[in-house]
Amino acid sequence: METALAELKHRLARLTDLRRAEAVLVWDMQVFMPPGGAPSRAAQLGTLEELIHERLVDDRFGELFEELEPYAASLPHDSDDACLIRVARGDWDRARRVPTELAVEFAEAAAESYEVDAEPLRAVVSFERAVGESSRLTQYVILDAGSRRLEFHLLVDWHERHTLLKACFPLNWSRRLPRRRY
Repeated sequence: METALAELKHRLARLTDLRRAEAVLVWDMQVFMPPGGAPSRAAQLGTLEELIHERLVDDRFGELFEELEPYAASLPHDSDDACLIRVARGDWDRARRVPTELAVEFAEAAAESYEVDAEPLRAVVSFERAVGESSRLTQYVILDAGSRRLEFHLLVDWHERHTLLKACFPLNWSRRLPRRRY
């Protein structure tokens, strides 16, 4: 039991280290990346996401959870070890529903979307929202100088069951808006 818990903690610590390395790459991308650097950074983040996801969905985690289940059940619900096992198992279960290729594609698409920020005469606003227990939406609203079009790009990381995702943009615009002078 103790060796299984120690192995679980070690494996989770390695995943945390990889996520921290990923966070450094993302921070550097947001702060220092020069124009034109997005494709290279997307490839780096895609490779790192592949390593993380493959480790996260490893069957050995399932074996450890099975071995630790009686131990976790014997602990108070809010004990550190019980919470660690419960949360890690939930993360493992959710990650197994997502193919590694899709996780990599999502990471690369998110990184490549930063390229638009490097262009002059373009305004980009992004919104990130958590939806449900484990899903995330990232929406980019883009306006180019001189354009009469407002673009919406939506990245969806959806893990909800029996829940429909609907995008709705209710607009009540008239082609003839009154001119205002200030």
